[in-house]
Amino acid sequence: MTLRQKLQTFFTTYRLEVLVFILAFAVRFLYLELSIAHYGGDLFGAISGADGYFTVAKNIIAGHGFTDSSSAPYLPYSFRPPLYFYFIVGSYWLFHGFLGSILLQMVIGSMLPVLGMILASYVLTSRRMIAAVGILLALEPSGILYSTFFYSEIVFIFLSFLSFWCLFRYFARKQLWPLLASAGLLGLACLTRPAVEYLPVFIAACMVWDARKHLSKKVYLSVIAYLLMFVAVITPWLCRNEVVFGVADLSPQLGVNLYTVLLPSVLSVEHGTSWQHEYDTITSNGVQGPNDADITKGKPYTRLAVPLLLEHKKGLVIIGVNTGVSFFTSDGVLDFLRHIGASTSLRFGKPALFVLFSSPATLVSVIAQVALTPSIFVLFGRIFWVVTTILFFIGSWWYLRREQTTRYASIMVVVVLYSALTTLIAGLGITARYRLPVQAFMFVFALYALAVLYDRVRRKKQRHHA
Repeated sequence: MTLRQKLQTFFTTYRLEVLVFILAFAVRFLYLELSIAHYGGDLFGAISGADGYFTVAKNIIAGHGFTDSSSAPYLPYSFRPPLYFYFIVGSYWLFHGFLGSILLQMVIGSMLPVLGMILASYVLTSRRMIAAVGILLALEPSGILYSTFFYSEIVFIFLSFLSFWCLFRYFARKQLWPLLASAGLLGLACLTRPAVEYLPVFIAACMVWDARKHLSKKVYLSVIAYLLMFVAVITPWLCRNEVVFGVADLSPQLGVNLYTVLLPSVLSVEHGTSWQHEYDTITSNGVQGPNDADITKGKPYTRLAVPLLLEHKKGLVIIGVNTGVSFFTSDGVLDFLRHIGASTSLRFGKPALFVLFSSPATLVSVIAQVALTPSIFVLFGRIFWVVTTILFFIGSWWYLRREQTTRYASIMVVVVLYSALTTLIAGLGITARYRLPVQAFMFVFALYALAVLYDRVRRKKQRHHA
């Protein structure tokens, strides 16, 4: 078979996947062009991001080491795990520039809809529904946005999707190597973003639950091997932090976010002030906020934050509810428009949920003012995610009750709920970015719910006309 014949066979077999990839890359490339144009042709301004990744990567390239210091002495950096920094550096050296780095990230971002379709195929049987998952992921604004500048989301999701794919292959074939590969990939994802550091425990519990009717020594050994592989992958970073800082931890983000993100959010609700005011009050005493703190601050800040948060239970509950709702319903459209200079300057000054209940007239007024501008898509995006969220919960419930094989669906639901739970520390800083890693799973069950509803309506019409 010639190369041309092989390519024709590949395209015939995987035509849908290829077309979804092309669609995803095309819209991401167009968005990058618009972003660069908005920044006056400044590539660095368009792709640099705001989480310090670009700064640390440039220091590594310049030979200053793993640091975010702008000048000597170059102090070691520890706020975020290392993998994404070295992704930027490695791709910079491979392609001789940051443009190559961001193009590689866009290629990976364009592969995510295809991987999402593969994962969806373990739950959905309809080819049309699987295709819909891919198209939604290809066109979803936050997925496009975070593919085009230096944030860790795309690489993190890529590694996570590969990990879940290997895990599903383990369930299907009961072979050890996909399970070990899944744990290793999840460990790499954890070294990209530490939010999944406790997820292996939940997945291990799902493995035991799935085998509950035929538990054996082999099942327990497989679970232990899974957990040990995950720990083995993250251990070098833990050892580095122990040696350099005296703290064997992945990141200080939990403690720092509790004390300098969630606590100001809670206090702003109870005091009727702004988040920025409460944040400035806390940090004026020398407290280091996100991106500034090193790993030695994580546990001390946790010990300080927890009692203070428990003293303000009312504000904590309100913020928790707002954050939970926002995790599922944030649209991300405003950030998407802002990065290409198409957003409005109008703001509510507080979460839309608060405005809805405290001042509905203000909400209506702002909507009226942006009705003929691109910012009206914020409203459409919010409606879309509210509906998607409702359908996700309905579809999850129906699937787990109706279908015979639920192991893959159970993992997906657990991952979504785990992500929502760990995001509660974001407080008023919650954005659609936090939901990005689990959107594919939400689409799966939302589409399943739509299919069930459509089938019920169709059968009802048939009985009516019979």
